Amino acid sequence: MEWLFLLAAVVAAFCFPNSLVEALRAEDEDKRSNNKLFACLCSAVVVFVLIVFIN
Repeated sequence: MEWLFLLAAVVAAFCFPNSLVEALRAEDEDKRSNNKLFACLCSAVVVFVLIVFIN
């Protein structure tokens, strides 16, 4: 089960910078808000997994 959390954290860690850059550069407001939401979710997954493994 731990490998699943680690895999989710690794995928989210790689997706976070890309979606954040896309959110900053997007001209369409809908695309910008979707990428902001996805970046926030990716960072939340990484932080959640780190907290789970530290405790």
